[in-house]
Amino acid sequence: MGPYMLCLLVSLWLSRGRAQDLVSPGGMTPYGGGGRRSGGYVRVRDPGKGFFVAGSTLQELNGVYQQVHAVHASLQEKHRFQLAYENKLSGWLLCLVEGPDEEAVGYRAYGDLRSEWLFVDPAQRDRFGHAGET
Repeated sequence: MGPYMLCLLVSLWLSRGRAQDLVSPGGMTPYGGGGRRSGGYVRVRDPGKGFFVAGSTLQELNGVYQQVHAVHASLQEKHRFQLAYENKLSGWLLCLVEGPDEEAVGYRAYGDLRSEWLFVDPAQRDRFGHAGET
């Protein structure tokens, strides 16, 4: 028995239990309602439940960030948080914070906006920023 015949027999044997997954003729009908309109838009009112970050050379920065409702007290002394997301595996935070008050010395929000996104490392240092107001 050649290798092709063996592959065919294995394939047939593996697929024998999947026959129940097939749909009989007429079992599916076309969907006829609520088609998408061109030029439409969606307004999101609630913040995202989480984010996925990938592509950083800092491997611990990459991953899934879940929304959290409290951050460490020392961070609350530095920033006024609007949203916070934590990477539970690495301890990094992705936060939307209000920009500093006018009298803050030596610091301006990234992009000179009223808010900014920050990545905060596990040692609670601000590492990277991005313009907020999103």
